[in-house]
Amino acid sequence: MTIQKFASQIRATNLERSIASYTEALGFTLAFRFKDVYAAIDHGEHRLHLKLVDDRSTCRVRPQGRVLLSPRLMPWTNHGDMT
Repeated sequence: MTIQKFASQIRATNLERSIASYTEALGFTLAFRFKDVYAAIDHGEHRLHLKLVDDRSTCRVRPQGRVLLSPRLMPWTNHGDMT
């Protein structure tokens, strides 16, 4: 099996602002939208999915710029506390 394409999902606390930022500032186009909770944006062959969340507690951004998912979302790992 060969992976042909994949799409990343980005969590957004403000879906309207996120769509506007990607489309107006970065040149993406809105591919589809599901109610006020989910959208997909395209740039050429690339697609990003935007999902509305209540807060950013499901991920942490370290000073070096790396984004780490909370360990509770990755039960298959054995990384301990990622704070």
